[in-house]
Amino acid sequence: MRTRITASMLCVVAAGMLGLASSAGASTGTIAAHNATATCTPGTITVAPTMQVAQSVLGQPSTASGQNVAYRAFLYHWNGSTWSVAQTGSWLWGYGTSGQVTSFHSFGTNAVATTSFRVASGYYSVGVQYYWYANTDVGSGSDYTLAQHVDLGGPNGNGYCKL
Repeated sequence: MRTRITASMLCVVAAGMLGLASSAGASTGTIAAHNATATCTPGTITVAPTMQVAQSVLGQPSTASGQNVAYRAFLYHWNGSTWSVAQTGSWLWGYGTSGQVTSFHSFGTNAVATTSFRVASGYYSVGVQYYWYANTDVGSGSDYTLAQHVDLGGPNGNGYCKL
């Protein structure tokens, strides 16, 4: 059974994470493997997250038919002295029965969707907020990480893109 995200289910990005001091937030509840790549090209930054369903890492037979997951991305801009949120992507949801969730969808339309940000020149970083819904096997969970940033030369290892 698929569950819709309600406002009370959404996680809040901790204030300390807005400073981009760390690439990982304090996870809560039951989570599984996850990461994201932010591909930076002139004018656009595209976010590609990966999420595993949490029940697939417990090592126990599953009694649930699958698990809903969701994510949203935050685009940060460096203004010369601080990082600030420039844009916030929409929540996108996915569903998996084991292993990695292979596609994400827009709420309302259920159309397959991705997160892209249109940008001008400057320094940008992307953070991703993840959410795993509870099912009969596991409780809900959440986490926040910075994406790995890739530019035209490949992964840059900087934690940000200069466009």
